[in-house]
Amino acid sequence: MTCPDPETIAQHVEGSLPEFGREALMEHLGSCDACREAVLLLSVETRASERHIPLRRKGFTWGGWIAAAAVLAACGLVWKSLPPRKPAPSNGEGRLTQIFEPKPVEAKPGSVDVKPPAPVDPKPDPPVDPVPQPPTDPGPRPPVEPVPQPPVDPAPKPPADPAPPTRALASIRLLDIQGKLLCDGKAIVDGATASGTLTAPEGAGFRVDGHVLAIAKGVRLTLARDGDALTVDVETGDVYVEPHGTSAVRAVGREAPLAGPSFVNGGYKGVLSVQAASESKRKAWTKLLPVRQTVVFEDFAVAKDGFERATAQGGSIVGARVTLPATVDWSKRLSVRIRVRTAARTVQVGVLFRDRVTPWAAMATTTGDGWRDILVRASDFSAGPTGAASPAEGDDIAGLTFSINTQEPGSSAASLDIDDLALSLEE
Repeated sequence: MTCPDPETIAQHVEGSLPEFGREALMEHLGSCDACREAVLLLSVETRASERHIPLRRKGFTWGGWIAAAAVLAACGLVWKSLPPRKPAPSNGEGRLTQIFEPKPVEAKPGSVDVKPPAPVDPKPDPPVDPVPQPPTDPGPRPPVEPVPQPPVDPAPKPPADPAPPTRALASIRLLDIQGKLLCDGKAIVDGATASGTLTAPEGAGFRVDGHVLAIAKGVRLTLARDGDALTVDVETGDVYVEPHGTSAVRAVGREAPLAGPSFVNGGYKGVLSVQAASESKRKAWTKLLPVRQTVVFEDFAVAKDGFERATAQGGSIVGARVTLPATVDWSKRLSVRIRVRTAARTVQVGVLFRDRVTPWAAMATTTGDGWRDILVRASDFSAGPTGAASPAEGDDIAGLTFSINTQEPGSSAASLDIDDLALSLEE
């Protein structure tokens, strides 16, 4: 495009140039430095004239154009004397930015050629060794407190079977043993104490604290005390229990005491009353029940030697007297069991009645050395040894006497020891 006439430039500055003409002029101004400088100068002059001299009409004034042309001519000479500027790179923001980019001007003959300075190669900076930094010690980290977790309720467990009592049982005395009874596999005698598992090779019956118990072949049983109550723990089989007296009997796994004769089932399966059992079952257990009932038992545990030692009674008699803790009625079913240790061949056993001096006596034969058990029944007593009168049924028994004759023919005994005295009633 050739340079526009002054009227077009004036219309552009005043803002009255049509749209199609303004676009063409803008494109031309992007490549023509002279017209661009004219637009700039005319714009300055127009603003100055509007400030001091009001215009009568919008349009071009020749006085303003002549001044702009003069300025343009002077600027053109200076512009040609300057070295060409490098075009600025386009930033892609539109044509208005390119208006002010200078366009290189061709040198004309006779003009001064000003050469640009030679480019200087930049020298690279010498490498700088990095200053070594000491390793940073992070130091001990503060302990991390564990986040408290809410308590987890354990899943409910099914109720467990009641645990059996401890096997470290207190010694329990067994009386009126009927049949062969074993404790932890060892045979025990009447009046002995047991603290282990009871079994019976062929079945057996006995009493504890007056209560009657019977076990059949193959039954395993342990006993314990819970205060004044007797606790029955049946491992296998059934046990017959017949409570007596004021103390209670409880089966393991049951809080309530037994109310009467019952069968306690092994493995904590329950309790069966005798009335609910079959007739054949009741008869089978009847054969195992004790045939006697001990009413007095004395083991002389408080004695100095753990047993009672007889003393000289005058002459050749050595004897001992035992006072019963409670009065017992005389009965033809009465029997006396005692353990003795003596070298004498016979021991005299006497029954002392209240308000009588002479005992009702019986003679018991002993053989061998060491401790031996002797049994004297009511039918063995008579007036012969002492000449005492016969007792009546129900007379009160106050005590017992035991003696030996050190001058007995064929005997060289000089002492008598007694232990485990039992006064029983035969069934």
